Amino acid sequence: MSVATGRSVGMCLAFMFGLMALFMGLMFTFIFPNFDPIFEIVSAVTLYGGILLVILGIALLPGVRRTNAITRSILEIAAVRKEVTISEISQETGLDREYVRETITKYLMSGYLFGYIEGDLFVRDTAGRPRFPHRQRGLFEAGE
Repeated sequence: MSVATGRSVGMCLAFMFGLMALFMGLMFTFIFPNFDPIFEIVSAVTLYGGILLVILGIALLPGVRRTNAITRSILEIAAVRKEVTISEISQETGLDREYVRETITKYLMSGYLFGYIEGDLFVRDTAGRPRFPHRQRGLFEAGE
C-alpha cells in the first residue's frame, strides 16, 4: 500500500459502505414494508446512514486531492535535485519544515526515495536504487 493513502482509503471506504448501506436501506424499506416496527427503524437508520456515508465520502475527495498534490510537490523537488535543504523545500512549497521533514523521512523509510537526511540537508542517492523493485516474474524467472 502506498504511504499517502490513509485518507484515500477512508474516503473510498466511506463511499462504498455508504452505497451498500443505501442499497440495503432502500431494499429493506421497499421490499419489506410494514414488517415490524423495529425492522422499520433499522431499515430507516441504515438508509439514512448510507446517505450520510456517501455524502462524507464525496466531501473528503477535495481534501484527499489537495494532500496528494502537496505531497507530490515535496517529492518532485526532492527527487529532482541531488542535494536540497529542507528549508529550501519548505520555502518553495510554503509548508512547515517539520511536515516536509516527516514526509521525506516517511518516503525514505518506505523505499520511494533513496538517500539520507543529514541535519537540514537531504542528499538523494541513486546508487542504492534496486534495478528491479519487485521480484522479476515471467517465463525466464530464476528458479528457487
